[in-house]
Amino acid sequence: MSLDGKVVFVTGAARGIGFATAAEALARNASVVLADNDQAALDDAAAGLTGNKLVLTCDVTSQEQVQAAIEQTLTHFGAIDVLVNNAGTVTLIDALELKLDQWRREIDISLTGSFLMAQAAATLWMKEHGGSIVNLGSGASLSGLPHCVSYVAAKHGVIGMTKALAVDWARFGIRVNCVCPGFTWTDLGRKSMRLQPEIMKERIARIPLQRGAEPEEVAQAILYFASPTAGFVTGQTLAVDGGQQALSSGYPPPK
Repeated sequence: MSLDGKVVFVTGAARGIGFATAAEALARNASVVLADNDQAALDDAAAGLTGNKLVLTCDVTSQEQVQAAIEQTLTHFGAIDVLVNNAGTVTLIDALELKLDQWRREIDISLTGSFLMAQAAATLWMKEHGGSIVNLGSGASLSGLPHCVSYVAAKHGVIGMTKALAVDWARFGIRVNCVCPGFTWTDLGRKSMRLQPEIMKERIARIPLQRGAEPEEVAQAILYFASPTAGFVTGQTLAVDGGQQALSSGYPPPK
């Protein structure tokens, strides 16, 4: 799955799956834009990477910042071949207690931000040159999860948006797909394990492969969609979850 000569733009690149995706793309000889709204974390992350890279601070909820980030990418690299919409957040709270501003922030980052990035990349480059957009969903794109209604709503929306954009933009040679990670050992995953060890151990025990994913494993799936290998694949959703969606009956997996 060569990415030689490709320009890959990754949001939420300061840590976790976004960082792993940027690092793997660099290892495949792509030019990579690492974008995040946390400047300090982004600088620390980028310092450990070698290769042809550009580091940009960008709040994906701001249309002005999104537009500027794509324009800077085109000025610096002259193209944007792949967009990975990884930026996201999660609010853990019972739906009865969720405030409107919390709901809006979740939707704005995970869903609206992904649309703004996709629209800017398509308008400024991909409409004329083609490209690949990979949106990050979640297990919450496919199932209801407790105490995170805004996250579940946003991530379900990401799948719908992926299908709609794939249909709308196929005529431009733009492919749009979605990767839905299950439990992954990101900073958030490790924090959840520290805060709720018994619940998280039970959750992992219900994954048929009996473990969480490493961020690099999710990155491999993302870059499959990004690569020419998936040249006839668009509008698709891939769960990278160790078989969790396959086991939806409520039974535990065989030991």
